[in-house]
Amino acid sequence: MLDRVIENIELKMIYYQIIVDFTKTYFPRWLIVTSKYQNFDDADVVLQHMLRTINIIEQIEERTLCIAHAYLAVSQYHYTSMAFNEAWFWAVKAILELHEDSGVLKIMVISHAIRVSAFINKINIARRLLEQINVSHNMSISCIHNINMMWNIAYYFNILEYTDEAIKQYYITLNSARNVFGYYNLNTAMVLAEYALAYFNLSEPSVENGESVWCILQALSIMSKIGIPENNMFLKNACLIKSLILGETALLQSFDSISDGKDRVNMT
Repeated sequence: MLDRVIENIELKMIYYQIIVDFTKTYFPRWLIVTSKYQNFDDADVVLQHMLRTINIIEQIEERTLCIAHAYLAVSQYHYTSMAFNEAWFWAVKAILELHEDSGVLKIMVISHAIRVSAFINKINIARRLLEQINVSHNMSISCIHNINMMWNIAYYFNILEYTDEAIKQYYITLNSARNVFGYYNLNTAMVLAEYALAYFNLSEPSVENGESVWCILQALSIMSKIGIPENNMFLKNACLIKSLILGETALLQSFDSISDGKDRVNMT
């Protein structure tokens, strides 16, 4: 009888450990990757399993297990699917879940929250979160986490129209992304697209806009070569940026042509 009780306890412990491992590590990674590439059929399956395991862990009283990474993955899923209020809800849960010794996870969560809060115009909150990043940035973090952090900070500066600082951050992020991910990679293309927009915002009205045009065309070329589907949100966003840059460039060219024509008429 005692053997059977002990066996049941051991099975429950193994089951619990499996839930913990999947919730802390495997499910978040699967959800982040499938969301980024907008494979929502697979992402939705992972999300449903993940929400069930999150619910089980949340029911445990006085738990010490931190599942901020799981909350972060759910927030990133909603951000990618453009459910921005849901993304913010889960980002806040991730922040509240952090412990003093969360380390690199703290930077991952807060830098993502900076991007979401900046997008939904919670600028004061984004600014306070950035202060926390600056305090925590002394710790050693991996290249990928550092890229994501700089990328989100660059986005924040661009939203606030601190364009010089945004371009500086995007430039560093772009070089790092090319070194870590390679040139023909979705991450590199996405950074290029945002960099193009930031550089376009910096430029004085000009028919040139050479740097921004080159960057957005490179971003679209990369997305085409790696097979990003036409309904992908990041591809659509890059196409909108291209239309904005080339549209305004063409408009300025037409104005210059009209001005030149008027000048020639006045000289005759």
